[in-house]
Amino acid sequence: MFDLLLHNNSLTRTIPPELGNLSNLKTLSLYHNLLTGAIRPPGLGKLKNLSLLFLYENQLSGNIPIELVDCSNLTEIDLFGNHFTDSMPITLRRLKSLSFLDLRQNKFDGEIPPSLGHCKRLRVIDLADNKLSGTIPRTFGMLEILQLLILYNNSLEGLLPRDLIHLKNLTNVNLSNKKFNGSIIPLCGSSFLVKLDLTNNSFSRKIPSKLGDSRGLRRLRLGRNGLNGNIPKEIGQMLDLNLLDLSWNNLSGVLPAELSKCTQLAHLAHQ
Repeated sequence: MFDLLLHNNSLTRTIPPELGNLSNLKTLSLYHNLLTGAIRPPGLGKLKNLSLLFLYENQLSGNIPIELVDCSNLTEIDLFGNHFTDSMPITLRRLKSLSFLDLRQNKFDGEIPPSLGHCKRLRVIDLADNKLSGTIPRTFGMLEILQLLILYNNSLEGLLPRDLIHLKNLTNVNLSNKKFNGSIIPLCGSSFLVKLDLTNNSFSRKIPSKLGDSRGLRRLRLGRNGLNGNIPKEIGQMLDLNLLDLSWNNLSGVLPAELSKCTQLAHLAHQ
């Protein structure tokens, strides 16, 4: 096994398909270059031992070739900051060892394939800043060790699947700038949450008191929704909270006295 590390250079043109002849390649790191064109299927798909694929911050385009899932040992895929288009392949489910998937800042469209929920080793999903539509698949509730779920700046909509309540290890969730509605309760299943950003959606109903179980929360952003009722006193249990944004909702009542326990709070928006 060996690694090919050519990142942080000024390499141009396309990724040569001849790289597919490097049968013992474990890491392919070409990030932060000036590479263009598509990933050629006859090449990378033959790398059966490939574990880490880092192509981020280039000018690559086209789609994710279906043949890429033939790299059955892939654990990390990072294509951030390119010009990839088309939909995400449903065959990603075949990457049973995949733990890290970063496709943000591209031009992917269509729905998130439910089959992604069968990659049960996933810890990080970052699909932000694309053109994805539809809803969050119910199958995401099967990703029991998922820690980061980043989906902001897409065209996703609808109710949050109730199955998300099973994600007990979430630490960072950002679903801002979408068209989600209904209750936020499905995101209250993890006591490990550190950052929760649901800004600029259409969530309604009350802020669930169960959110107070996430005592390690540091940033809680629920602004620009349609939440109503009182601010739950259980937020006072978040002793590390330094940002609380509840602005532009339909909240009523008074500020709970328990908020005085949040001595780290540096920014409070509730207008």
